[in-house]
Amino acid sequence: MYVLDTDIFSLYYTRQTPIPALEQKIVEANDRLQLFTSIVVAKEALKGGLAVVNRRESTAEVVRAYTFFQKVLTALSELRMLPLDADVWTHS
Repeated sequence: MYVLDTDIFSLYYTRQTPIPALEQKIVEANDRLQLFTSIVVAKEALKGGLAVVNRRESTAEVVRAYTFFQKVLTALSELRMLPLDADVWTHS
């Protein structure tokens, strides 16, 4: 089982230039149905995506920002999500 934290999620799903070693690991884990993220990462990714949308000024920036936000939403929808429970919260 591989659980993506916020940094790895961002590096893989939102980076313009792929990182080959990371890409290989994620594809292999996903093929074996061993790839997860957490609801906390989802919240942080959505918050970051919304921040990009809220900073836009020109028409081109609006289009790029919403394209980025859609990329985040799509990535999150493709991952299995681990919930937050009391045990996780008290041990973090």
